[in-house]
Amino acid sequence: MDKFNMYIDLQRFKRKLSLKNFFLRSPIEKNTPTDPDRFTHTDLKKKSKFYPRYTITDEIKMFENLVSTDIDRMIVKEKNHNLTIEEKKAIKNLDSDETIIIKPADKGGGIVIWSKEAYNKEALRILEDQKTYIKLKNNPIVTIRENLQSLLQGGKEKGILNEREFQYLMIEDIKTPHFYILPKIHKNTIEPPGRPIVAGVHSITSCLSEYVDILLQPIVKDIPSYLKDTINILQILEEIKWEKEYIMVVSDVNSLYSNIPHAMGIQIVNERIKDSKKLDDTQVSFIMESIQFILENNYFKFGDDFFLQKNGTAMGTKFAPSYANLYMAGWEAQFVYGSHSWAHNIPIYKRYIDDVFFIWRGSEEDLGIFLNSLNSQAWGITLENKWSREKVTFLDLEIYISEGSVKCKTFFKEVDTNTYINTNSCHNPSWLKGVPKGQFIRLRRNCSDLHVFEQQAQHLKKDFVEKGYNALELDTIINQLKQEDRTKLLQYKPKKKIKEEVLFLCDYNSKAQNMKKIIRKHWHVLRKDKDLNGILGEQPKIVFRGVKNLKMNLVHSKPKNKKINHNQFSVKNGFHVCGQCLACRSTGNKRNCRMEFFNKKTNQKIQMKEALNCCSKSVIYLLECPCGLQYIGRTKRAFNIRVSEHVRNIKKSYENHSVSLHFKIRHGSSPLGLKFMAIKKIYKTDLDDNIVNKLGQEEMRTIYEMGTMA
Repeated sequence: MDKFNMYIDLQRFKRKLSLKNFFLRSPIEKNTPTDPDRFTHTDLKKKSKFYPRYTITDEIKMFENLVSTDIDRMIVKEKNHNLTIEEKKAIKNLDSDETIIIKPADKGGGIVIWSKEAYNKEALRILEDQKTYIKLKNNPIVTIRENLQSLLQGGKEKGILNEREFQYLMIEDIKTPHFYILPKIHKNTIEPPGRPIVAGVHSITSCLSEYVDILLQPIVKDIPSYLKDTINILQILEEIKWEKEYIMVVSDVNSLYSNIPHAMGIQIVNERIKDSKKLDDTQVSFIMESIQFILENNYFKFGDDFFLQKNGTAMGTKFAPSYANLYMAGWEAQFVYGSHSWAHNIPIYKRYIDDVFFIWRGSEEDLGIFLNSLNSQAWGITLENKWSREKVTFLDLEIYISEGSVKCKTFFKEVDTNTYINTNSCHNPSWLKGVPKGQFIRLRRNCSDLHVFEQQAQHLKKDFVEKGYNALELDTIINQLKQEDRTKLLQYKPKKKIKEEVLFLCDYNSKAQNMKKIIRKHWHVLRKDKDLNGILGEQPKIVFRGVKNLKMNLVHSKPKNKKINHNQFSVKNGFHVCGQCLACRSTGNKRNCRMEFFNKKTNQKIQMKEALNCCSKSVIYLLECPCGLQYIGRTKRAFNIRVSEHVRNIKKSYENHSVSLHFKIRHGSSPLGLKFMAIKKIYKTDLDDNIVNKLGQEEMRTIYEMGTMA
């Protein structure tokens, strides 16, 4: 349990309450534009930092103080650990082992431990495909950023992008995309081939990709072959009347994402968008420019090298599924629906991105001829096909023929592992109870026949019992679902109107129930607020976030950073006061080494864990006045420069800073006797790290832990 995180969650809730008060007092009127915009706009916008502190009422302040006090009094010591000392040691050793790479399996939910040598060998084998990838000499981000700004500025000037969209798409805090692979153990368990993925969250094109995807999705849903999900195919299969000459066929497009030629992909998608008539031609041109920009700037890093994907689109960018769907729709228009001679042979044809299911009416010989006609080198499409009059597997279903009817059941892969959450894990008990029910509902929905559901339910029950779930409770769920009308489970649930609620969000931990009690205990104070009373329920609505699990600790999309020794000359840990710089001379500090500092909040001495000095940069620092008051600050620059600024402000009796104001009131604006020390250095652990943000976060944590001035 981390008390600081609880404190941060409380501060976020406080801001939420202040915003609610602001909008209750000053409601925004929704104006319907008299002149409708010819362009389609999205709801994309930057996360607001607006914080109307003047709407924080006495009730909100009192609630914050009461909850904060109870959190501080809470005993942190864990009574029961769900990991043994040996298990914790093993996890630490696994995470620090630089000879292995841990990745989730591409299919089946298992975890694969790969030797780093084998992982790199397979990744480089993929990257050596010169038709798809090219190695770059350096990081291209500067040029790409300039070109992005030019593209977006053009969209804004034409009115295609409004101001909110423009600001959102001009992404800040850009992260370098990283290439990694997932092992396809369903293909080969000894030397599994890898599925290439580019982790592009917060990459230069990530927001633009999101914008394009939002505009493409309505067009994708109108594709004749479009499948939303498993429920959708189940609904379709329910309506099929099976005939003796039918053959079930499933096809998988080989490496669709990486095989779409840029020029053809852009051309086909352009045609599909224009044919939909959903968007203005000027906006279509901008979308196509955006797609071209995303495709041609799909760079990433692997190891120390930068690469560019020159063919296809990356798995990982948001618009990739929509782009692939529209490309496949163009291919279908020519090869499937355009083959009029075969039209009467295909009563049903449906596709989920690159997975195709259709029913063939006719001979296997003719089917073979038809399937061969579908492969096209020019389109980059090669199909892997399977067919049967008895059974096939599609998505997570086994579709089979029984007594002249189409039936379904859940398909369990050979590589499937029991990855359900253990009941001993640190999760909200009410959430854990919902896990089995959700899985059994899926099973009941997928199984056409009740006796098949009963068989598969026993298999699933065994998996859950292994994870510590109560067998009797599982039987109750199974029996309830046996009485359920399956046709109701095949219907999509209507979207509920979201009731306006003020949620208290916090991390789940071993003290979560204590936190719940604290919030409930003081909730009545908030309800005394005359404005908030109307929207606050009688009891608080507390929602817990998921906790960091083993996978988050051990599986990384980026390579683990090598440990760096920041004290190569073995200098003694402590803050080394030089006694010579302007900051030291102005405050009367003599040369010495301070190896510890005192935390007055906990009455503990804190030992320094690194060697720092007056010239250290990017540090969290501690100031202490002659009367013992402490102040925590941060600086990116050399520490003594920041201290000199404090000294200058003190001498000038500057009143707009807490330190200089205190020295004016208590110490006659004299800096003599001011003690200072850098207590922690913040390092860049990654090329993309924002050191200012990291300093700010660590400063806030240190202020909280030491209970000092800020």
